Amino acid sequence: MGLGFDPAPPADADAFRRRHGLEGPLLVYLGRKETGKNVPLLIQYALRYRAVRRADLTLVLAGDGPVTAPPGTVGVRDVGYLDAAAKAAAYAAATVVCQPSVNESFSIVLMESWLAGTPVLVHARCPVTTHHVFQAGGGLAFDDFYEFAEALDLLLEDRQRRDRLGSQGRAYVEAEYAWPAVIARLLETLERLVA
Repeated sequence: MGLGFDPAPPADADAFRRRHGLEGPLLVYLGRKETGKNVPLLIQYALRYRAVRRADLTLVLAGDGPVTAPPGTVGVRDVGYLDAAAKAAAYAAATVVCQPSVNESFSIVLMESWLAGTPVLVHARCPVTTHHVFQAGGGLAFDDFYEFAEALDLLLEDRQRRDRLGSQGRAYVEAEYAWPAVIARLLETLERLVA
C-alpha cells in the first residue's frame, strides 16, 4: 500500500539557513543518526568530497541519535532534532537530501524531500530506495565514494537538473502516495479479498 502523504507544508528555506548560519550548497541528512543508517559513511564521504572537490559544501545532520562528527568539524553542522515545521524548512533549504542507509523498508525521508521539490541521493545497495529513485526519476544513487562524488557534482553544478529531478520526485509522490492513491489501492485490495 505504502504510506499516505499530505502536500508539503509551507516552509521558509531562507529562515532555516539564517537560523543555523548556513551558506552555500547543503547536503542534508534527516533521520536517526546511527551506524545502522550509514551516517558515519556519509560523514566520511562528505568530508572527503569537501577536501577534494568543493570546500563550500556543508553536510547538515538533523535528528536524534548518537552518531555525529567530532565537535568543531568544519563542513558538518548537526542541528539536532527538528519539529515538523523546521523539518519542512530543512527539506526546502537542502540542495540535495542524502539517504545513505542500505536497510530501508520504505523511506519517508525520500517522499518528504520530493514533496519539497528537492532531489535525493541514495545508496545503490538499498533495493527499496533505489527502486523509488528510479521509478520517480527523482535523484541519483551511489555505491562508493567515486560514484558519490560524481553524483554530487552532477547535482550541485546543474540547477536545472536538480529542479527537474525534484519535480519528477514530487509528481511521483503525488501520483503514488498522496492519500487518494493510497486509499484507492486499499479499496481495490479489499474488494479483491471480499470477491
